[in-house]
Amino acid sequence: MSRRSPPSSLDWPSQLPPQLFKPRILTAAASSTTTSAVGSSAVAPDLRSTARMTSPVPRNPMPSRQEALTDERINYSQAEPSAFLTVRFILECCRKLECDAIAAATAAQLFHQFMANVDMADYDPYLIGAACIYLSGKIEGSDILKIRDVINVVHATLHPKSEPLILDNRYYSIRESITQAELLVVRMAGFNAKFDHAHKYLLSYLKSLSDWVGPQVWNEIPVNAVAWSLLQDAYHDRRVLLMKPSELAIACIKLAMEVYGVEIPGYDEVKNPWFQVFSSSVTVKKIWDIMGVLMEVYEQDKTLIPPTTVKKLA
Repeated sequence: MSRRSPPSSLDWPSQLPPQLFKPRILTAAASSTTTSAVGSSAVAPDLRSTARMTSPVPRNPMPSRQEALTDERINYSQAEPSAFLTVRFILECCRKLECDAIAAATAAQLFHQFMANVDMADYDPYLIGAACIYLSGKIEGSDILKIRDVINVVHATLHPKSEPLILDNRYYSIRESITQAELLVVRMAGFNAKFDHAHKYLLSYLKSLSDWVGPQVWNEIPVNAVAWSLLQDAYHDRRVLLMKPSELAIACIKLAMEVYGVEIPGYDEVKNPWFQVFSSSVTVKKIWDIMGVLMEVYEQDKTLIPPTTVKKLA
């Protein structure tokens, strides 16, 4: 995929700063003996004078893929159907519907869960995707995801040049298809469609790290924004169903820190990794395995969405 401006998070593997996987340790300019926010007795240093990166930090951190909608339009009718592309479609529709990140993540997980138990060729993936969006609104209590809004946005995304739907037989046929597909998704989920998402863990860990390092220093580096984008984009991959939410959150933070060459001072990567403060059972290998999956998402974007299906918006 060619580079576009402004960049999206799915473009950044080709734009990674040269210090990736060669992290810089932020050393304290002046030590402080306060207790860290995560309950550790370790020193929380003041890093304000030394937190400088070797590559420029963008003023506007790269958004998640579903936020990069003003620069491109995917022609879904031309692209080869795939689970990856359908999740892209789901997240794009959720973005247009202005639903929250939890509802969007639930919709993506519902789709992955459904497709893990069926042959994708037997179903219309975009119909199932629309049903997952509508169902996620009910699960997460989102008042925004009304059936008529979902139908209009889904139709406009699939057929951008067509006229808006009117309340005729075609509209009610689509509505009936989505509601029937919704019931099928619920049954395939075993009537257990509530997920424990990584978002709450991510926010908690980022807040703790900010208090640990110092908000003024932490805010100079866009780890928060990049970690959040990585988490949102992780839902393109079916393997997110197999990951522990807390470990996925840690991997997103770790990868964001690797991108900008940041290490938490006083902790050894192998013997005493910082993330074991949050979860003593998590291993370095497990985190790096998840980081590998996250990076594969961006490689899939290049292979599963051909450039011919992406058009710049005027």
